[in-house]
Amino acid sequence: MVSDYNKTIDYSKIKLDSYQIRHRMRIPYEPEVSLDHGHKKMISEIIKMDSRLEGYLIPPEEHTKRLCASIENNIGWRLDDQIGISDERILESIDVSTQTEPPWSTNTIRNIHRRLVGESDADDFRHSTESRMSPNGREFTPCPHDNIRNELANLMEWVETSSMDPITTAVLMIHAFESIRPFEDGNSATATFLFHLFLKACGLNNSMLCDIGSILCGDISLYTDLAMHAEKTGSYTPLVRFSIEGIHEAYTIAIGKMESIDLLRNLDENTRILSSKAKEKGRFTLTEATSWIDLGEQSVRMKLDALVAAGILRKEGKTRGMRYVYNDSSEDA
Repeated sequence: MVSDYNKTIDYSKIKLDSYQIRHRMRIPYEPEVSLDHGHKKMISEIIKMDSRLEGYLIPPEEHTKRLCASIENNIGWRLDDQIGISDERILESIDVSTQTEPPWSTNTIRNIHRRLVGESDADDFRHSTESRMSPNGREFTPCPHDNIRNELANLMEWVETSSMDPITTAVLMIHAFESIRPFEDGNSATATFLFHLFLKACGLNNSMLCDIGSILCGDISLYTDLAMHAEKTGSYTPLVRFSIEGIHEAYTIAIGKMESIDLLRNLDENTRILSSKAKEKGRFTLTEATSWIDLGEQSVRMKLDALVAAGILRKEGKTRGMRYVYNDSSEDA
Protein backbone atom coordinates (compact mmCIF):
# COMPACT_ATOMS: atom_id res chain seq x y z
CA MET A 1 0.00 0.00 0.00
CA VAL A 2 1.26 3.46 -0.87
CA SER A 3 2.24 5.71 2.02
CA ASP A 4 -0.11 8.69 2.29
CA TYR A 5 1.99 11.86 2.39
CA ASN A 6 -0.30 14.44 3.96
CA LYS A 7 2.48 16.75 5.07
CA THR A 8 4.94 18.78 3.06
CA ILE A 9 7.92 16.65 2.16
CA ASP A 10 11.38 17.90 3.08
CA TYR A 11 13.06 16.55 -0.02
CA SER A 12 16.54 17.28 1.30
CA LYS A 13 16.04 14.63 3.99
CA ILE A 14 15.49 11.85 1.47
CA LYS A 15 18.90 10.24 1.45
CA LEU A 16 20.28 7.02 0.07
CA ASP A 17 22.18 4.60 2.27
CA SER A 18 24.03 2.87 -0.55
CA TYR A 19 26.63 3.93 -3.07
CA GLN A 20 25.48 1.74 -5.92
CA ILE A 21 21.93 1.83 -7.29
CA ARG A 22 20.64 -0.71 -9.78
CA HIS A 23 17.81 -0.53 -12.27
CA ARG A 24 14.46 -1.79 -10.93
CA MET A 25 12.83 -4.21 -13.39
CA ARG A 26 9.44 -2.97 -14.60
CA ILE A 27 7.70 -6.00 -16.06
CA PRO A 28 4.92 -5.43 -15.31
CA TYR A 29 5.23 -1.71 -14.52
CA GLU A 30 2.74 -0.92 -11.75
CA PRO A 31 3.82 2.32 -10.04
CA GLU A 32 1.74 3.74 -7.22
CA VAL A 33 1.66 7.40 -6.24
CA SER A 34 -0.14 9.31 -3.49
CA LEU A 35 -1.05 12.93 -4.23
CA ASP A 36 -2.55 15.25 -1.65
CA HIS A 37 -5.10 17.97 -2.38
CA GLY A 38 -2.42 20.59 -2.91
CA HIS A 39 -0.63 18.65 -5.64
CA LYS A 40 -3.88 17.69 -7.35
CA LYS A 41 -4.76 21.38 -7.38
CA MET A 42 -1.38 22.18 -8.94
CA ILE A 43 -2.10 19.72 -11.74
CA SER A 44 -5.43 21.43 -12.43
CA GLU A 45 -3.69 24.81 -12.47
CA ILE A 46 -1.00 23.52 -14.85
CA ILE A 47 -3.69 22.42 -17.29
CA LYS A 48 -5.37 25.84 -17.05
CA MET A 49 -2.05 27.65 -17.52
CA ASP A 50 -1.32 25.56 -20.61
CA SER A 51 -4.59 26.78 -22.14
CA ARG A 52 -3.72 30.32 -21.13
CA LEU A 53 -0.38 30.10 -22.93
CA GLU A 54 -2.33 29.26 -26.09
CA GLY A 55 -3.74 32.79 -26.04
CA TYR A 56 -0.39 34.56 -26.21
CA LEU A 57 1.17 35.45 -29.52
CA ILE A 58 4.94 35.70 -29.32
CA PRO A 59 7.53 36.61 -31.96
CA PRO A 60 8.62 33.61 -34.09
CA GLU A 61 12.24 33.91 -33.00
CA GLU A 62 11.22 33.79 -29.33
CA HIS A 63 9.00 30.80 -30.03
CA THR A 64 11.93 28.98 -31.65
CA LYS A 65 14.26 29.88 -28.80
CA ARG A 66 11.90 28.47 -26.19
CA LEU A 67 11.19 25.25 -28.07
CA CYS A 68 14.89 24.50 -28.39
CA ALA A 69 15.73 25.48 -24.81
CA SER A 70 13.09 23.09 -23.48
CA ILE A 71 15.01 20.15 -24.98
CA GLU A 72 18.54 21.49 -24.46
CA ASN A 73 17.83 22.10 -20.75
CA ASN A 74 16.63 18.54 -20.48
CA ILE A 75 14.90 16.82 -17.60
CA GLY A 76 17.03 13.90 -16.60
CA TRP A 77 19.58 12.17 -14.45
CA ARG A 78 22.46 13.51 -16.58
CA LEU A 79 24.18 10.13 -16.73
CA ASP A 80 25.08 10.63 -20.39
CA ASP A 81 27.94 12.47 -21.93
CA GLN A 82 26.41 15.85 -22.65
CA ILE A 83 26.25 15.60 -26.43
CA GLY A 84 25.37 18.74 -28.34
CA ILE A 85 22.00 18.73 -30.07
CA SER A 86 21.61 21.52 -32.62
CA ASP A 87 18.54 23.74 -32.77
CA GLU A 88 18.05 22.60 -36.35
CA ARG A 89 17.78 18.93 -35.33
CA ILE A 90 15.44 19.79 -32.45
CA LEU A 91 13.09 21.76 -34.71
CA GLU A 92 13.18 19.06 -37.37
CA SER A 93 12.40 16.42 -34.74
CA ILE A 94 9.51 18.49 -33.37
CA ASP A 95 8.10 18.99 -36.86
CA VAL A 96 8.22 15.27 -37.70
CA SER A 97 7.52 13.71 -34.30
CA THR A 98 4.44 15.75 -33.39
CA GLN A 99 2.70 13.82 -36.16
CA THR A 100 3.34 10.65 -34.14
CA GLU A 101 1.04 10.17 -31.18
CA PRO A 102 1.18 7.45 -28.53
CA PRO A 103 1.26 4.51 -28.41
CA TRP A 104 4.89 4.55 -29.47
CA SER A 105 6.69 1.44 -30.62
CA THR A 106 10.33 0.80 -29.79
CA ASN A 107 11.14 1.60 -33.42
CA THR A 108 9.42 4.98 -33.13
CA ILE A 109 11.54 5.81 -30.08
CA ARG A 110 14.69 4.76 -31.91
CA ASN A 111 13.76 7.03 -34.81
CA ILE A 112 13.14 9.99 -32.49
CA HIS A 113 16.49 9.40 -30.81
CA ARG A 114 18.27 9.18 -34.15
CA ARG A 115 16.74 12.47 -35.35
CA LEU A 116 17.76 14.24 -32.15
CA VAL A 117 21.30 12.89 -31.99
CA GLY A 118 21.85 13.09 -35.74
CA GLU A 119 24.06 10.03 -36.09
CA SER A 120 23.41 7.28 -38.63
CA ASP A 121 23.98 4.47 -36.13
CA ALA A 122 22.29 6.24 -33.20
CA ASP A 123 19.13 4.15 -33.49
CA ASP A 124 20.88 1.07 -32.11
CA PHE A 125 20.06 0.16 -28.54
CA ARG A 126 22.82 0.00 -25.98
CA HIS A 127 25.01 -3.13 -26.34
CA SER A 128 26.47 -3.24 -22.84
CA THR A 129 25.38 -2.81 -19.22
CA GLU A 130 27.98 -0.35 -18.11
CA SER A 131 27.46 1.59 -14.89
CA ARG A 132 27.55 5.39 -14.94
CA MET A 133 28.37 7.88 -12.22
CA SER A 134 25.46 10.18 -11.39
CA PRO A 135 25.71 13.88 -10.39
CA ASN A 136 24.94 12.93 -6.77
CA GLY A 137 27.99 10.67 -6.63
CA ARG A 138 26.13 7.37 -6.94
CA GLU A 139 27.02 4.61 -9.32
CA PHE A 140 23.97 3.60 -11.34
CA THR A 141 23.63 0.35 -13.27
CA PRO A 142 20.88 0.56 -15.91
CA CYS A 143 18.64 -2.11 -17.36
CA PRO A 144 20.60 -5.11 -18.69
CA HIS A 145 21.14 -4.50 -22.39
CA ASP A 146 19.42 -7.73 -23.45
CA ASN A 147 16.22 -6.66 -21.62
CA ILE A 148 15.98 -3.17 -23.11
CA ARG A 149 13.51 -3.91 -25.88
CA ASN A 150 11.07 -5.80 -23.63
CA GLU A 151 11.18 -3.25 -20.81
CA LEU A 152 10.79 -0.33 -23.20
CA ALA A 153 7.83 -1.97 -24.93
CA ASN A 154 6.26 -2.72 -21.54
CA LEU A 155 6.76 0.91 -20.45
CA MET A 156 5.09 2.23 -23.61
CA GLU A 157 2.17 -0.15 -23.07
CA TRP A 158 1.77 1.21 -19.53
CA VAL A 159 1.87 4.81 -20.81
CA GLU A 160 -0.90 4.02 -23.27
CA THR A 161 -3.17 2.49 -20.61
CA SER A 162 -2.26 4.64 -17.58
CA SER A 163 -5.26 5.82 -15.56
CA MET A 164 -3.19 8.52 -13.85
CA ASP A 165 -3.35 12.19 -14.81
CA PRO A 166 -1.11 13.22 -17.74
CA ILE A 167 1.44 15.09 -15.59
CA THR A 168 2.02 12.16 -13.22
CA THR A 169 2.12 9.72 -16.14
CA ALA A 170 4.68 11.84 -17.99
CA VAL A 171 6.90 12.15 -14.90
CA LEU A 172 6.83 8.39 -14.29
CA MET A 173 7.47 7.71 -17.96
CA ILE A 174 10.56 9.89 -18.09
CA HIS A 175 11.87 8.35 -14.87
CA ALA A 176 11.44 4.79 -16.10
CA PHE A 177 12.97 5.67 -19.48
CA GLU A 178 16.06 7.07 -17.79
CA SER A 179 16.38 3.94 -15.67
CA ILE A 180 16.14 1.67 -18.70
CA ARG A 181 18.62 3.96 -20.47
CA PRO A 182 18.14 2.31 -23.87
CA PHE A 183 20.89 4.21 -25.73
CA GLU A 184 24.57 4.83 -25.16
CA ASP A 185 24.01 8.59 -25.13
CA GLY A 186 21.22 11.10 -25.62
CA ASN A 187 18.84 9.38 -23.20
CA SER A 188 17.93 12.50 -21.19
CA ALA A 189 17.22 14.52 -24.34
CA THR A 190 15.12 11.71 -25.81
CA ALA A 191 13.20 11.24 -22.55
CA THR A 192 12.54 14.99 -22.35
CA PHE A 193 11.33 15.01 -25.93
CA LEU A 194 8.95 12.12 -25.24
CA PHE A 195 7.74 13.94 -22.10
CA HIS A 196 6.65 16.95 -24.16
CA LEU A 197 5.20 14.84 -26.97
CA PHE A 198 3.09 12.88 -24.51
CA LEU A 199 1.73 16.03 -22.86
CA LYS A 200 0.92 17.44 -26.30
CA ALA A 201 -0.98 14.25 -27.16
CA CYS A 202 -2.94 14.77 -23.92
CA GLY A 203 -3.92 18.30 -24.94
CA LEU A 204 -1.17 20.22 -23.12
CA ASN A 205 0.24 21.84 -26.23
CA ASN A 206 2.54 24.39 -24.66
CA SER A 207 4.82 22.57 -22.21
CA MET A 208 7.73 23.17 -24.60
CA LEU A 209 7.37 26.90 -23.96
CA CYS A 210 8.21 26.27 -20.29
CA ASP A 211 11.78 25.71 -19.12
CA ILE A 212 10.86 22.70 -16.99
CA GLY A 213 14.32 21.16 -17.14
CA SER A 214 16.04 24.17 -15.60
CA ILE A 215 13.56 24.22 -12.71
CA LEU A 216 13.56 20.50 -11.92
CA CYS A 217 17.29 20.05 -12.40
CA GLY A 218 18.39 23.38 -10.97
CA ASP A 219 19.70 21.32 -8.07
CA ILE A 220 20.71 18.27 -10.07
CA SER A 221 22.02 16.40 -7.03
CA LEU A 222 18.65 16.71 -5.27
CA TYR A 223 16.72 15.66 -8.38
CA THR A 224 19.01 12.67 -8.86
CA ASP A 225 18.70 11.74 -5.17
CA LEU A 226 14.91 11.62 -5.55
CA ALA A 227 15.15 9.62 -8.77
CA MET A 228 17.60 7.13 -7.25
CA HIS A 229 15.46 6.88 -4.10
CA ALA A 230 12.46 5.95 -6.25
CA GLU A 231 14.57 3.41 -8.11
CA LYS A 232 15.88 1.78 -4.96
CA THR A 233 12.69 1.76 -2.88
CA GLY A 234 9.88 1.76 -5.45
CA SER A 235 8.39 4.78 -3.66
CA TYR A 236 7.60 7.28 -6.42
CA THR A 237 5.57 9.82 -4.44
CA PRO A 238 8.42 12.18 -3.43
CA LEU A 239 9.80 12.34 -7.00
CA VAL A 240 6.36 12.90 -8.53
CA ARG A 241 5.38 15.58 -6.01
CA PHE A 242 8.69 17.37 -6.45
CA SER A 243 8.24 17.25 -10.23
CA ILE A 244 4.67 18.57 -10.10
CA GLU A 245 5.87 21.51 -8.00
CA GLY A 246 8.67 22.22 -10.47
CA ILE A 247 6.41 21.97 -13.53
CA HIS A 248 3.91 24.30 -11.86
CA GLU A 249 6.68 26.82 -11.19
CA ALA A 250 7.96 26.57 -14.77
CA TYR A 251 4.48 27.27 -16.14
CA THR A 252 4.01 30.21 -13.77
CA ILE A 253 7.31 31.73 -14.91
CA ALA A 254 6.40 31.16 -18.56
CA ILE A 255 3.06 32.95 -18.12
CA GLY A 256 4.84 36.00 -16.71
CA LYS A 257 7.36 36.08 -19.54
CA MET A 258 4.74 35.60 -22.23
CA GLU A 259 2.68 38.47 -20.91
CA SER A 260 5.65 40.79 -21.35
CA ILE A 261 6.28 39.84 -24.99
CA ASP A 262 2.75 39.08 -26.17
CA LEU A 263 2.26 40.79 -29.53
CA LEU A 264 -1.44 41.21 -28.73
CA ARG A 265 -1.04 42.80 -25.31
CA ASN A 266 -1.79 46.38 -26.49
CA LEU A 267 -4.59 45.46 -28.90
CA ASP A 268 -8.32 45.85 -28.21
CA GLU A 269 -10.71 42.95 -27.75
CA ASN A 270 -12.04 42.96 -31.32
CA THR A 271 -8.53 42.82 -32.74
CA ARG A 272 -7.70 39.93 -30.42
CA ILE A 273 -10.79 38.09 -31.67
CA LEU A 274 -9.72 38.67 -35.25
CA SER A 275 -6.25 37.32 -34.46
CA SER A 276 -7.68 34.23 -32.77
CA LYS A 277 -10.04 33.53 -35.67
CA ALA A 278 -7.24 34.15 -38.16
CA LYS A 279 -5.05 31.60 -36.38
CA GLU A 280 -7.89 29.07 -36.54
CA LYS A 281 -8.69 29.79 -40.20
CA GLY A 282 -5.15 30.26 -41.54
CA ARG A 283 -6.12 32.03 -44.80
CA PHE A 284 -9.19 34.21 -45.26
CA THR A 285 -10.76 37.21 -47.02
CA LEU A 286 -11.86 40.56 -45.68
CA THR A 287 -15.48 39.51 -46.18
CA GLU A 288 -14.96 36.43 -44.04
CA ALA A 289 -13.27 38.46 -41.30
CA THR A 290 -16.14 40.94 -41.27
CA SER A 291 -18.48 38.12 -40.23
CA TRP A 292 -16.42 37.40 -37.12
CA ILE A 293 -17.08 40.64 -35.24
CA ASP A 294 -19.85 43.24 -35.13
CA LEU A 295 -18.04 46.03 -36.98
CA GLY A 296 -18.22 47.51 -40.45
CA GLU A 297 -15.90 46.44 -43.26
CA GLN A 298 -13.72 49.54 -43.07
CA SER A 299 -13.16 49.14 -39.32
CA VAL A 300 -12.32 45.47 -39.77
CA ARG A 301 -9.88 46.36 -42.55
CA MET A 302 -8.10 48.82 -40.25
CA LYS A 303 -7.78 46.22 -37.52
CA LEU A 304 -6.47 43.62 -39.95
CA ASP A 305 -3.93 46.14 -41.22
CA ALA A 306 -2.82 46.66 -37.62
CA LEU A 307 -2.25 42.90 -37.34
CA VAL A 308 -0.27 42.98 -40.58
CA ALA A 309 1.85 45.84 -39.21
CA ALA A 310 2.48 43.80 -36.04
CA GLY A 311 3.69 40.86 -38.14
CA ILE A 312 0.79 38.65 -37.07
CA LEU A 313 -0.77 38.55 -40.53
CA ARG A 314 0.49 39.06 -44.05
CA LYS A 315 -1.30 39.85 -47.30
CA GLU A 316 -1.24 37.69 -50.39
CA GLY A 317 -2.51 38.85 -53.79
CA LYS A 318 -4.14 42.12 -54.75
CA THR A 319 -7.60 43.68 -55.05
CA ARG A 320 -10.38 41.06 -55.25
CA GLY A 321 -8.02 38.12 -55.00
CA MET A 322 -6.29 39.43 -51.90
CA ARG A 323 -6.16 37.13 -48.88
CA TYR A 324 -4.92 37.59 -45.35
CA VAL A 325 -2.66 34.82 -44.08
CA TYR A 326 -1.84 34.05 -40.46
CA ASN A 327 1.90 33.95 -39.81
CA ASP A 328 2.13 30.66 -37.92
CA SER A 329 5.07 30.85 -35.49
CA SER A 330 5.97 27.21 -36.03
CA GLU A 331 6.14 27.71 -39.79
CA ASP A 332 8.21 30.86 -39.57
CA ALA A 333 10.60 29.48 -36.97
